[in-house]
Amino acid sequence: MKRTELNIDFQDCSSCADNIQKALELLPGVEFAQVEFERRHAVVEYDEARIQPERIVEMVGKAGYHAEHAPA
Repeated sequence: MKRTELNIDFQDCSSCADNIQKALELLPGVEFAQVEFERRHAVVEYDEARIQPERIVEMVGKAGYHAEHAPA
């Protein structure tokens, strides 16, 4: 299991964070997702054999938000 952290922009409210989290949780290979509206931040645990971190960022973009990997 791998873990990535994302910075997510363009969230207007906590409902946005909820929508992003639900979308992440539906991705095959994502085992855990937590999105924090106040910090504009997400933590995602995923199976690297099933999904790559670039695909996770791409999904957030398709949902209408901007995501990038947070610096370690």
